[in-house]
Amino acid sequence: MKIFVGQALVTTVVTELTLLYPVEIYNETKSVFLLGIVSMLFNATNALGSYVWGNVIDSVRRRKEFFILLPLSIIPCVFLLSSGSIVLGFLGYSLLGFIYAIDSPLYSILLLENFTFEQLPKVNIRLSQFTLAGNITGSLLAIVRLPPTYIISMLVASLVSNAIFLRRVAGSSNRDKKEEKREIRNRFQAILSFFTFNFAAEIFYTVYVPFNYAMGNPEYLIFVSYTLLYILDEFLYYVSSRIIENREVFFIYLVTFTRAILSLSASLVVASKLRLGPLSVPIFLSFGSIYPIFSSSFFSIMFRNLKKNRGTIIGVFNAVEDVANIMGSLVAGIIGGTLANAYAVVLYSFLLSSFLFADYVRRAPVPSS
Repeated sequence: MKIFVGQALVTTVVTELTLLYPVEIYNETKSVFLLGIVSMLFNATNALGSYVWGNVIDSVRRRKEFFILLPLSIIPCVFLLSSGSIVLGFLGYSLLGFIYAIDSPLYSILLLENFTFEQLPKVNIRLSQFTLAGNITGSLLAIVRLPPTYIISMLVASLVSNAIFLRRVAGSSNRDKKEEKREIRNRFQAILSFFTFNFAAEIFYTVYVPFNYAMGNPEYLIFVSYTLLYILDEFLYYVSSRIIENREVFFIYLVTFTRAILSLSASLVVASKLRLGPLSVPIFLSFGSIYPIFSSSFFSIMFRNLKKNRGTIIGVFNAVEDVANIMGSLVAGIIGGTLANAYAVVLYSFLLSSFLFADYVRRAPVPSS
C-alpha cells in the first residue's frame, strides 16, 4: 500500500539513528551508565510525546498535516546528532524521542478511521511489514553509517510520499474525558503489567551492547543481530494474527515466561564466565522475536470494544511503555556493570508482570471474542 511508503522511510532513518548513536556513545566512553542515560533521555521525551500527541490527535480532525510534520521535524535531529558535540547529540536524541512519539498513535488512528473491522487485520499486517522493512534497512545502514545528506534525503522522500498518498486523509474528534478516565481505570492492572514487562525488556536490550562484547563479539554483530531480529519479527507479525484468536491470554503468559527463562539463561552464561561468541546471538533473537505475538495478543484484548478515546488510550500505553523504558535504562545504567545481576532483575520483573496480568484477568474477565 502506497500510504505506508513514508512510514517505511521514516522508520529506516529512526532505526539507524537509535541503533547507531547509543553504540557510538558506549564505544567512546565505555560507560554503561552513560549508555543508560542516553536511553533514558530518549524514552523520557518519547513518553511525554506519546501522551501529548495522543491527546492532540483525538482532539482535532487534522491528520495529513501530522504526516508531513513527522519527517520534516526529524531533519533538525539529524544535524544535532551528527554535530560531533555530546551536548548537542544528547539534545538531538531527546528531541528525536519526542517527535517520533507521534508515529504510533498517528498510524493506529489512520487504520481505525479509514478501514472497516474486516479490513483491519490485513491492513495492520501490511503496516507492520512496511515498518519492519524500515527496521531491517535501518539496521543494515547502521553498519555502513550513511552520511547525514543521505539520511535527510530519505526524510524528504518520506515527506513527499506522505503529501501525495495521504493528502485526502481526514479524521474526527472522538475524545470523551469522562469515558477516558473510566477506560484507564478499568485497565489499571494491565497497565502495571505492561509497565513491568517493558521495564524488564529495556534492561535486556540496553545491556545487550556490553553483553555482546563480553561474549567476545565484534561491534557489527550488534547491528546484524537487530537485522535478523527485524526479519524474524516480519514473519511473526504475519503469523501472530493467525494463531492468537481466542487464545490471547495464553500467548501473553507464554511469551512472558519464555522471556523470563531466557533472562535466567543469560544470567547463568555471564555468571559462569562463558564466552559464547556468535552463539550468544540466539538468546537475543529468541528474546526479541516473540514480541509480535505478545503485542498482538495484548492489544487485541486492550482495544476490544473500545469506541472512543482510541488515540488517547494508545498514547497512554505508549507513554507507559516509555516510562518503563526510562526506568529500565536508568536501572541498566546503574547495575549494568554486573551483567548477571541485571539479568536477574529482568527475570523477576517478567515474573511480576505475569502475576499483575493474572490479577487483571481475575478482576475483569477477558471475553473470548
